[in-house]
Order: sequence, then C-alpha cells, then structure tokens
Amino acid sequence: MPWLGRVTPRETGEPNLGVAVARQVDRYLRLGFHKELRMDGVAYLRRFRLPEGVSQPEAYAGRFDIPLVVDPGVELSRQAALAGIRVWKNVDIGLVEDLTGVHRGPYLVFTNDGQRHRPYPIGVAMSLFEADEIGSPLAEVVALYVQHPECFEESGVYAAGSRYQGEYVPRLGQASIDAGWIREEWGGKSVLSRGREIVRLGA
Repeated sequence: MPWLGRVTPRETGEPNLGVAVARQVDRYLRLGFHKELRMDGVAYLRRFRLPEGVSQPEAYAGRFDIPLVVDPGVELSRQAALAGIRVWKNVDIGLVEDLTGVHRGPYLVFTNDGQRHRPYPIGVAMSLFEADEIGSPLAEVVALYVQHPECFEESGVYAAGSRYQGEYVPRLGQASIDAGWIREEWGGKSVLSRGREIVRLGA
C-alpha cells in the first residue's frame, strides 16, 4: 500500500501540524473516502479545516507524538475495504463497540505507534494507562493503518478503546481485523492509546 511518509514529532507543532493534516486528508482522498460521502474533493477538504492556534499539548510530548486525522463519516467497514483490510468471518465489524464516544465529524487526536505498552497483555496494558490517556477505538486503529502502515509490520495492534461481544478486543494485523480475549495472559502485541483530548476539525 502506498505511504506518504511518517509524521515526525516535529510535525505536531504549528505550522507543520497543518501540513500533516493536509497530507493525511490527501491520503483519504486518494483512497476514495469522499466518494463514499458523495462529495467532490473540494467539499471533502473543507470538512478538515484545522482551528487556529491548535498544537500538540505539551504534556503529550514523548508519549503521543503522532497527529492522526480520523473521519467517522465513512462507515468503518467501507474504510477497511478501501484500505485493503479484510475482516475475519468470526467478527461482525458493525457490532464493534466504541467505548470512547461516537464522534460524527472529522477530528484530530495525538497518538503513538502502539509500542508504548507492547510488553504487556492487553488487560494489563490498559490498567497502566495514565489519567490523560485513553484506549484508541477501532476507527483510530484503522486510521493509523491507513496513514502509518509501518506501525503494523512487527505485530498486530489492539484497539484498546473498543470491545466486541463483551470480553474481546478488536485488533488489526497483517491487513486483517480479528479480536482477542481481553484476559489473555500473553503480551507482545501492540496496544494503541492516545491522549484524551480531541480536536474537532472543520468547525
């Protein structure tokens, strides 16, 4: 899958944050997200206007250094299909629960590459989240795959902010979505989290 280049921590501050957002939106355009919403490219771009004065919170530096644009307007199953991600037959992506709250419009978060809590099993990793840290839902894991597929080269990535059938956590690895038991005792998988603060785009 073509990749536009990894966003470095330097790009999280103004004015480069706007460049990073524009590059990620361009990636969505190239995958055809705007067509799913029956929009032309110009109208789609307007939905992602970055509010003035936005920058990476200082407290996130060194922990959540990757700005990530998310478009919940496109159905998650269609996002996966457009990105070349298959969904295992034992997972109904429409039944995946987002524990972080549903955002209808485009938004920006600051996340990481999933390695922050990798040595730990999923349940233990989530117990180590800090007060300003929250598990990323599956929509954000898919967005990370679209923008930074290199984050998935070594292992699958758990969507710590989502649940499937109660005690299962969706994960994306090797261009496929399945789910793992939240109480499994083996570590080694990446667990995606991000800062609690979100930036609503286009407002």
